[in-house]
Amino acid sequence: CGVTEYSIPDGIQSIGYGAFYRASNLTKINFANSVKYIDGHAFQRTGIVNLVIPDHILSIGEYAFDLCEDLKSVTIGDGVGVIGSFAFYECDRLTSVTIGRGVGSIGGNAFSSYNLKEVYCLSIVPPCSQDNIFYLGRTPKIYVYDEAFEAYKSAWSKYADYIIGNNE
Repeated sequence: CGVTEYSIPDGIQSIGYGAFYRASNLTKINFANSVKYIDGHAFQRTGIVNLVIPDHILSIGEYAFDLCEDLKSVTIGDGVGVIGSFAFYECDRLTSVTIGRGVGSIGGNAFSSYNLKEVYCLSIVPPCSQDNIFYLGRTPKIYVYDEAFEAYKSAWSKYADYIIGNNE
């Protein structure tokens, strides 16, 4: 597929399993307001560079952006409630992630990307996770609001040394 930018047409509610799998030339995706769900493996191994998941999207499936080797930054909108396991696994150029206010659950290894340096968590309530969110031994700095600092240190105790308050 030689397409470098694609706009999901209005009326589409779900981007299906593996829909853009290995579309390595795809560097930018635009989501119609009708899109609510990104299914598993939907954008796995694409060439997306900077990703903004809009507020109207509710969930990101397992392995949805796995092995996107050119991905540098991710901003997840406030409407997303669930981030599936391995959603951004081994995106080796990924350095920065912003997690929106609505995220309540993050699957195991969702952000296990070797070069991840900083994560901004906008929610006052820490998202639940039953497994590692990041690579152990390569944990990024995790920025949270001051009023959420103690809650994150408690809920994400294995990352307590990396949690920094005063996210503005």
